[in-house]
Amino acid sequence: MVKLTDIQLRNLIRAGKPTAKVDGEGLTFTLSAKGTAVWTLRYRIGGKGKELTLGRYPAISLTEARQIASAKRIEIDQGIDVATEKQKDKARFAGTFRLEQLAREVERARQWLERIEAAAEIAKARLDVAERALEIERQLEAKHGQAD
Repeated sequence: MVKLTDIQLRNLIRAGKPTAKVDGEGLTFTLSAKGTAVWTLRYRIGGKGKELTLGRYPAISLTEARQIASAKRIEIDQGIDVATEKQKDKARFAGTFRLEQLAREVERARQWLERIEAAAEIAKARLDVAERALEIERQLEAKHGQAD
């Protein structure tokens, strides 16, 4: 089987037509209609065809893609479904990220509540002063009314 070359990859990108080219042993170079170039590893596990996206080209070179694919094939040979493991890792990360977001939101709400409670205490103190002043004013008025 003829393996891909960097020159072929650059020519495919320059042509800009959606395509999928096999490098060998399940490693596939795919170019989308939008011009996104991606490395994919196609494999079978448990009798089912699977795909694992390895990353974008040129961020991941042809040589690196081959090395990553080789390492993933070792895992596949050990019975590990690498695509499912990647999804689980993403879900764990998303769960951790969500937990961190919620913790930040709880802290913001706690700080907001503390500010509101402080403002409420100030308002209550002002109300107490105003009520006391009103009471004194009424008492003074009552005294002046009796003196007349």
